[in-house]
Amino acid sequence: MCVLPFLYGPPAFAELGGDVSGFARLVGGLHDESDVSYQGYEDSWRFDQDTLLGLQGRLDISDKFSATALLVGRTDSDLDSGIEWLYASYRPNDSFNIKLGQMQTPFYSLSDSLDVGYSYPWVIAPSEVYNEFVFNKFQGIDVRYSHTTEDYSAHIEAYYGEFDDDITVNGSSVGTEVEDLTGIIAELRIENLSFRASYHTGDIFLDLPELNRFADLLANSGFPRSAATLTTEAVADFYQFSTDYDSLSYFLKGEWIKIANDTDYFAEIQSYYLTYGRYYDKWTFLITYGNRRDTLPRPVSGEIPLGFAPQLQQLALGYQQLFASRVEDDIDSYGLGVRWDFRSDMALKAEYKWLESEHRRSATLYSSDSRSFDGDAKFFSVALEWVF
Repeated sequence: MCVLPFLYGPPAFAELGGDVSGFARLVGGLHDESDVSYQGYEDSWRFDQDTLLGLQGRLDISDKFSATALLVGRTDSDLDSGIEWLYASYRPNDSFNIKLGQMQTPFYSLSDSLDVGYSYPWVIAPSEVYNEFVFNKFQGIDVRYSHTTEDYSAHIEAYYGEFDDDITVNGSSVGTEVEDLTGIIAELRIENLSFRASYHTGDIFLDLPELNRFADLLANSGFPRSAATLTTEAVADFYQFSTDYDSLSYFLKGEWIKIANDTDYFAEIQSYYLTYGRYYDKWTFLITYGNRRDTLPRPVSGEIPLGFAPQLQQLALGYQQLFASRVEDDIDSYGLGVRWDFRSDMALKAEYKWLESEHRRSATLYSSDSRSFDGDAKFFSVALEWVF
């Protein structure tokens, strides 16, 4: 199915109906540490990490059927540009909506709008929670049920599908395949207060040839327990909870996630953020605290005997070094931000962020070859946001 022609001219809309909308953001940032990379930013200004342009079109085929496509062009060479969403929708009534195709994976409260910087107050959404290595799209089916009364609105959503593409981890591309990807999301809004809770699971296969070869070597050498700890196949579980209160004068936001897996090699991740903001006419001022803690499993001990043969010594040393080379995040961040909505469709934003880490390297946020770097840094970012 191809729905792209409706993005380029009005004749299809004249006959069938629909709309076109878009968004753009120009984002720049730098930090105060040399020989350190923080999410691709360095100690001089860079504008090519989060700057992008998006164009979304919807074609109404009938009062119940529609097709939607989203094209995104990115300046970050590590991320793909092209079709983000391409799906068909069937809405049998006002309560149900069924989508089939390629969609945004609804892990987070902001999953549908992470690229649309105009929709949230920060320059960059809290990186402790919104991890770059979590794949942001999938192919499958999504069913959403909504119920609205005068006092509240409630939604429940379930999806099933798969993912087969590369993800970027600390600047490296890793081939990733996810089968039986399943999730359920529940949302509740009562006046100005909203809640969201979700659970997601899937069978994940990572393309890490060196790890697989060493695991095979251990297994063939008669050490199955040690080999099993290096598996690149896992059942991963993703838990999420968020809440949001927004009045005419201030707002509170918070989100918590946990990513767990059944391997003995990869980390369990827990992270959250809390944001408080105040409105003053066209200005918004906010403070944000972010936290991420990883838990790394320990290697098997005692299975590979020491002191008997040089080959076994090397095998044991290689096994221990593999586990020692893993990196983890243990980060606290404190941010001060400001936003100016100088037009109804445009905003300027700036944010100053203090980062405190227990490690000079991290799983996804930091990368450093500097021995003098202690894990602490200050990061400044600005953005021009536009929706049209």
